[in-house]
Amino acid sequence: MATIKVSLAWAWPETAGEAGISVNSGATIGDVLIQAGHSGAAILPRVVAKGAAGFGVWGRGRPKTHVLRDGDRIEIYRQLTADPKEARRTRAQKGK
Repeated sequence: MATIKVSLAWAWPETAGEAGISVNSGATIGDVLIQAGHSGAAILPRVVAKGAAGFGVWGRGRPKTHVLRDGDRIEIYRQLTADPKEARRTRAQKGK
């Protein structure tokens, strides 16, 4: 079976990184996460795998069942620490 190369990116307060990984053609985001977590080097830190709020490919949200193509960049998203609308209101109030 042919293989494709994808990259896996994350940014957490404790850790951030990007790693290249080779997977079989037809692999999904879920397949890559499993492979990255079980690899000998444990590419994906446990804190990232447990705290993921969602996933995306090149900045567009995708489910774990999304089939990947060669060169895709998988992004692992974390929970927001504050509501963006509320943070903006707070900043606006401070400016008055």
